[in-house]
Amino acid sequence: MSITLMARLLLPSICQSRTAVVEGQVMELSMDFQPVYQHHDLLIELGRVEMAMEYLEERSENERQALRPRLVSRMSRLRDELERLAV
Repeated sequence: MSITLMARLLLPSICQSRTAVVEGQVMELSMDFQPVYQHHDLLIELGRVEMAMEYLEERSENERQALRPRLVSRMSRLRDELERLAV
C-alpha cells in the first residue's frame, strides 16, 4: 500500500478521534488538519470556477453576460480566502 493511500485512510480517523494508541497507552494528539483540508477544498473550488470560465465561450452571449460577473466574483472571493489562510 502506498504512503499516500495510507495517509488518506488514516488521517481522517486520527483527526476525528484526536487520540492514538502507542505501545498500549492512549495519547492525545494536538494535530489539527482542518486548515489543510480547507486550503485543499478552496483550490478544488477555484479550479472548478476556472473551468467554468473556460466553457463560457460555448454559451450564448446572454448567458456569458449573466455568468461571467458571478464567476469573476466567486474567483475573487476564493483567492481572498486562500490568501487569508496563508497568513
